[in-house]
Amino acid sequence: MVTAGEFAMLLAFITSWFQAKPAFVWKPALTLTDPRIVSELTDSLN
Repeated sequence: MVTAGEFAMLLAFITSWFQAKPAFVWKPALTLTDPRIVSELTDSLN
């Protein structure tokens, strides 16, 4: 059985987890404007 205090702690944990900002933001290593990608794409069109 869950007491009121345990429920409050669980609820606080869940809400803080949803409000927390991510510590790591994924950034792709390559973008479509990367010169290596652009040159490969334009070479394949010729």
